[in-house]
Amino acid sequence: MQAFALLTLVLFVMPVAALSQDDIRRQQVERVRALVRSFGPRPTKVAILTRTMIATRGKIVRSRETSFDLKHNDGVTTIFYDNVLELGSEKGSISLVPDRASQNHGSWSDVGRIYPGTKILVVYNDGSTAKGFSHSITETVLIMVDKNGRERVDVPRDRIQAFYGLIGGYGGVKAGASKGAEGIHTGSRDKLPNLVATGVGALIGLAKSDGRPILIYSR
Repeated sequence: MQAFALLTLVLFVMPVAALSQDDIRRQQVERVRALVRSFGPRPTKVAILTRTMIATRGKIVRSRETSFDLKHNDGVTTIFYDNVLELGSEKGSISLVPDRASQNHGSWSDVGRIYPGTKILVVYNDGSTAKGFSHSITETVLIMVDKNGRERVDVPRDRIQAFYGLIGGYGGVKAGASKGAEGIHTGSRDKLPNLVATGVGALIGLAKSDGRPILIYSR
């Protein structure tokens, strides 16, 4: 009887654990949707950080079932609820940014969503780290540009313990994108210098110029 109860518990827990990441993301979408709808029909000024690592400001002028329209200086942009990482206004705010040391966070596809040219920090399995600029991913490789914006670097996915986007600091996304565009056309590959600190501990020593580390993916 006890063995049957244990087997039933295992069978029940396993699918829940397998779906936990998806469940969490769905719950987060619901929280963002509820907050936006609570603002009401009048335009609301907000500051937003998306999962693509783009920070922007504007006014929410319309909400839908899966997205809302943000009016800004360059026009109107449609933002999907599942792309919101942080949203703040005088009427309320939400932050879905995980703890920097979280394990088994996100998915490999989240790394591919990062805006090309965003400053990034990669933590390797051995605890060493490297900074650079994002470019793209394949199923098995992270393609990035070194921190000087000159060399293309291909990093095997199985070497990566954690991946962070760096927001703010000196030189924003536009500056990074420019460096990335220049560097990605070179075919050379170099080893990256290790930081003095290792692993997640390196996050504590980041200079103000590096920006705020946002965990995107970890194993």
